[in-house]
Amino acid sequence: EVDQLMGRRPGGAGLEAVFALAKHPAGPATAFVAIANAVDLLERSSATIRAAAVEACESLLFQPYAADQLRSILKARLATAGDMGAAAVKALGPVQMEVKVRQVAKRSGDCRQIVCICEQALFEASAAAAAAQA
Repeated sequence: EVDQLMGRRPGGAGLEAVFALAKHPAGPATAFVAIANAVDLLERSSATIRAAAVEACESLLFQPYAADQLRSILKARLATAGDMGAAAVKALGPVQMEVKVRQVAKRSGDCRQIVCICEQALFEASAAAAAAQA
């Protein structure tokens, strides 16, 4: 994620270095696909980056995931975990699962949070299974 290049060096020097590669006179034709979480990343960057961006950059804004999509992702991720996934679904329960999906959809629509919920549910199911065997 390009946001990381912006944060490492003052003024976005890391990102400037990447843009400089594409403008190197002896270099081959180069195209970059940069992914950022911040919609206004180019506006907050240095004048050099903004100038390069005006010449050759296009922004593609992705919409956040809807609750139905997040629910589908959650169920699919847990289904691929087999028996442990089924135990995680049982441990979460349908109401808690729905609440978490709707919270994520309302706050951000970021599916990484759903993946995190899956990992947490699988961990808790695994811990419960280990405790039951002990």
